Amino acid sequence: MGPAIPSVAEHFDVSETSAAWVMTAYMICGAVMTVIMGRLSDLVGAKKMLMVMMICFSVGTVLAPYSPNFAVLLGLRVLEGIAVASTPISTKLIRDGVPKSKFPIGLSIYLAGYSFGLALGAIMGPVVVADAGWQGNFYFCGPIAIILTLVCWRFIHSDESKKIYEHDQIDKETPRDIPKAKKPRMDYMGIATLTVTIVSFLLAITFIGSIATNLAAFVVPLIIGIISLVLFMIVEKRVKPPLVNLKLELNSAIFTGNIMMLMYGILEYIVITGTPQLGASPPPSGLGLNPIQTGFLQVAFGISCMIFGPFLG
Repeated sequence: MGPAIPSVAEHFDVSETSAAWVMTAYMICGAVMTVIMGRLSDLVGAKKMLMVMMICFSVGTVLAPYSPNFAVLLGLRVLEGIAVASTPISTKLIRDGVPKSKFPIGLSIYLAGYSFGLALGAIMGPVVVADAGWQGNFYFCGPIAIILTLVCWRFIHSDESKKIYEHDQIDKETPRDIPKAKKPRMDYMGIATLTVTIVSFLLAITFIGSIATNLAAFVVPLIIGIISLVLFMIVEKRVKPPLVNLKLELNSAIFTGNIMMLMYGILEYIVITGTPQLGASPPPSGLGLNPIQTGFLQVAFGISCMIFGPFLG
């Protein structure tokens, strides 16, 4: 969708900054749903959550090109954003389906496929946009999304009995001290406060460039984000089971992994959203390239990830 941003702006008569929200809305939804869908895949089952994700993405993709206005398009992009949560779902499916010693290789192959898709999309996206406009991306991806949904339903198998339960105490009178499995439930207060936190901080970052002209657009979401973050931490300490185990977050391996993924996420987002605008913008602020040339600017990133992912795994 990156190369399609100028086309979206022209079609709906909005600025390119506003049109870039077709990417931002997708990412914001994905950031929120990654935690939620990961938790649900543990409680309900990875296969079920995979199907929910694929159906949402397919519906959003099929309906998006018929959006009557920009607001509807953003709403459908939010629906598509649930697909960003594929990473925790896929990780669980790989973890349950391959030997433990082969998990790093299995995960690296998955990431290589993702990176190949990024490289392929960088080339084909501009070509489709150049010939069919921004709607062409959805016309092209819609049938593929539907086919993949059917493939997931038919061919992906998962032992749905492998669910995660929280054990807070051991019944001392139970033979062999077998833990009692509590009925799984969702931490709705955690979901609400986490959603407000992530959305607020991302909005603040989005409007950081308008500090000189519209300070409130940056400060207000920033303050809301800080308050909701404090509330989230208070909720997670009191609720059992929590949406996010804060003690687990401080585990050295998870903490290091989070920092690495944060750095990579920033880099990736800059590449897939900033590069098209840099390439398409006229000189001297940009390179003045056509959509196809702009797409090739992103290819090296995707190909390097595709090659080095399995190698390092």
